[in-house]
Amino acid sequence: MRELEDHFNLGNLTASLVLGQAGNHVDVNGNSKLLGGPADLELLKFFRSRSSWVLTTGATARAERYRIPSKAKLAVLSRQGELALPETLGASEVTLLGSDFPVSIASAIEDLENLNPGGIHLEFGPQTLLAALAEIDRLQIILSSEFETGASNFAEANNLVLGKPQVVDQLFITQVTGRA
Repeated sequence: MRELEDHFNLGNLTASLVLGQAGNHVDVNGNSKLLGGPADLELLKFFRSRSSWVLTTGATARAERYRIPSKAKLAVLSRQGELALPETLGASEVTLLGSDFPVSIASAIEDLENLNPGGIHLEFGPQTLLAALAEIDRLQIILSSEFETGASNFAEANNLVLGKPQVVDQLFITQVTGRA
């Protein structure tokens, strides 16, 4: 997956989203577990390994039953504080943002960069991801799917412009380059 850094010229602020054939971000179980296979898991590990932080929302952490990443610190953006965490995480294991007062995505990123400089990888659902795209110019969003149509269907539904797809280990990977 290292060749992706050269192909996409990745910076320190990335986001990724795994998609099904129709451009869906969740499977029949309400999470992304069945959407991505081994290659997508390797892609996620790649993004996490090059980051100091993984930033997600409470809703995503609960739906995906998050655990602490092996190579990065985990931060959760939620107004619900500890209530936002799944039973798989304890409050002492994560950095909670936004529970004392509402915090924008940009402010959360700035806080994390001040706490521990290095890369930040966002793992949000589509709604928060699109809000982040509107709020932060330097954000690089990478979409992946085991299906050639996954990213294009998602882009069409959300008025996004995509770059040229890259195929790695039978995984179609493309970057969001803007809004249509």
